[in-house]
Amino acid sequence: MSNLMNNNAEDTITVASVNFHAVFGDKDTNLKNMENYMTRAAENGVNFIVFPEVALTGYNLSNEKTSGLAETIPGPSTERIMKIAAKNNLHVVFGMPEKGGDNIVYNTAPLITPNGFLGAYRKVHIPIIEPWASSGNEYPVFDTKFGKIAIGICWEDYCFPEVPRIYALKGARILVHLTATPDFGNLKDTQESTLGQLKARVHENGFYIVSADLVGQEGDTTFVGYSVIVGPRPDVMTPQIYAGPASDTKEEMLIATLDLSLVNKKHPALAHILNRRHPHTYLPLTSDEY
Repeated sequence: MSNLMNNNAEDTITVASVNFHAVFGDKDTNLKNMENYMTRAAENGVNFIVFPEVALTGYNLSNEKTSGLAETIPGPSTERIMKIAAKNNLHVVFGMPEKGGDNIVYNTAPLITPNGFLGAYRKVHIPIIEPWASSGNEYPVFDTKFGKIAIGICWEDYCFPEVPRIYALKGARILVHLTATPDFGNLKDTQESTLGQLKARVHENGFYIVSADLVGQEGDTTFVGYSVIVGPRPDVMTPQIYAGPASDTKEEMLIATLDLSLVNKKHPALAHILNRRHPHTYLPLTSDEY
């Protein structure tokens, strides 16, 4: 298990999560909107800003549509974001379709720092409604001035708790959560379910989660918004909402200043979770028989 302490990391970080409406297929408009939010965030002392899954292009991609929208990383859009990040001393994560080799496309989230491109996460668990995307195959954590940062995309954090747990074991202090959650027929139920899952991931792992969701209408799909910033409280067992949830109808930027030292100061009832695991009993998780 990774050492969760990083004595050189800064413990105070101001983060922003953008409840974002992406105009499908219009990368220039979406980039201009992202750049405006980045400038506003910097004016409010933000160090780290998060945009949703596929914020660059919109969500309703297909194999035919994606071929003309996907880009390499680094590429034109990441280069453009890098310039604004450097100008405003910002860390930025946003979602986009990434062009890989052999006509493969990934659902990807690049992490950009004031010093340039740091790395990217490729979504591993692909739902059937994303036939255009190929699976990634690793769970990287990224070393920043604020310690280790991890990235999860949409239902990986809601439905596959193994993924956030891997990040916790690798020492992540923040899980950046990008999502494009549609209204599944009962808006309030969808919102309460997703927020409940994020709280559970904080409860299990003790890190902060900065969640950014799409909002508004895209074709026949309505996205629920409800972006949120949630994290631990060492004096109680219940995770704390530090900002949000955001609107379910319009764009909004949430801002919160977080004390990352709390990641290492869990409630006594939760303090030994990672050390009390029994990995040898978890072998069924890696078996193809189930």
